Amino acid sequence: MVLKAAKAMDVLGNKQARIWVSMVKAMVPEKACQIIDQAIQIHGATGISQWSPLADLYTDVRHLRFADGPDEVHHMVVGRNELR
Repeated sequence: MVLKAAKAMDVLGNKQARIWVSMVKAMVPEKACQIIDQAIQIHGATGISQWSPLADLYTDVRHLRFADGPDEVHHMVVGRNELR
């Protein structure tokens, strides 16, 4: 998906690639949070303790979901494009 977004930016230009960029900006952090959350579940209480980097990783990735704008904004951009 990231490669498709990059190719769209190169071929179509930034304005036309906006939909692909919004997809990636929403999908990648969500998937990273999901993967880290599953790792925390597997490790149990150790996953959220100071002995494991998972809690810090989850916090950092969760903050990244706000860095490029709320996920809902990206979902709206994609949804609006799909309705067209």
